[in-house]
Amino acid sequence: MAQPRVTDRPSFTQRDAYRDVLSRGYAEGRLDDEEFEARLTRMGRCETLKGLEAQISGLPRGGLPVPQGARVTPGEAGRGPRRVRWGRVFTAAAAVGIVGGVLAGNGGALLPSSSGDDAGEVPESAGESEEDPVLDRAAVLRGLEALSEESTEVSDVSLYPGYASAQVAVGGNRYDDLLLYDGREPESSPGGTYEPGTRDALVFDVHQLDPELVARMVESAPEVYEETTGMAGVAPESVWARVDSSGSRYVGVDMSRPLIEVRMAANDYGEGGGSVVWSADGGALVKVGE
Repeated sequence: MAQPRVTDRPSFTQRDAYRDVLSRGYAEGRLDDEEFEARLTRMGRCETLKGLEAQISGLPRGGLPVPQGARVTPGEAGRGPRRVRWGRVFTAAAAVGIVGGVLAGNGGALLPSSSGDDAGEVPESAGESEEDPVLDRAAVLRGLEALSEESTEVSDVSLYPGYASAQVAVGGNRYDDLLLYDGREPESSPGGTYEPGTRDALVFDVHQLDPELVARMVESAPEVYEETTGMAGVAPESVWARVDSSGSRYVGVDMSRPLIEVRMAANDYGEGGGSVVWSADGGALVKVGE
C-alpha cells in the first residue's frame, strides 16, 4: 500500500485513527479538557492529513503511520505518560497575589523588564540542539517573525522548538493550516472552517503578539510556575496563543485579545506538565496550574 501524503483527504478510517491518538493523549493527562475539546472540534473540520497531523502535535502517535511530507517532532513517537495534575488552579486575582513579589517592578507589571547590554539579543547557539530541543527566546523570536511575514489574520498560533503553526483566516469562514519550519519554505494547506458566527471572535491580528513580550513570558514561566506550584526544574515546551471564546472573564483582561499560554514540560521526576497563562499585554497573570 502506498504511503499516504499530507495533501491526501482522510478516509473515515484515518480520521478514527487520529481521534484515537487524541483520545489517548487526553486519557494520559497530556491535554486538559479545553484543549482536547478544541482539538477534537478542529479535527472534525480538517480536510487533509496535514490538518489532522497538526491536531495531534506533541502527542505520542503509537502505530499511526506518518504521512509523506509530515514532520514528527522529537518525542512524539515514544514519549511516556507524564503526570499532569490540575488539582491546583489559580485565577488571576489569586495568582497575582502569589507571584507579585517574584516578578515585581517595571511599574507594577508582572513581567520583568530586560536589562543589560545583551537585552533583546538572540544567542547564536540557542535552540540548536536537536537532541534536546527547548523553547527559548530565540525560538519564540524566530517563530513570530516568520509568522508575521506570512500572514496577518490568524487564530490558534502555536510555537515549538524548530517550528510554528497557525490557522490563517482566508475567504468567508475558511482557514488554512500554516506550518513554518526553521530553514524550510512555508507549508500551507486547506484547513477547514470556523463554526458559523465565530470567525470574528476567534481571528486576531498577528501583530498583537509582541515577540519580545512573548519571549519574556517564556523566560519568566519557570520561575512563576515554581513559585506557584512548588515544582522546580519544569521548562517551557510550547506556546499557544488564541482568543478564549468560552465566555470566561478575568479582571483587567481584554478577552477580545489572545491569551498567551506557556505550556510546561515535566521535570526529571515526571512532575509538571501544566501551564502559565498571561494576558496579551503581559499585564495580568490569568492562570497557573499543575
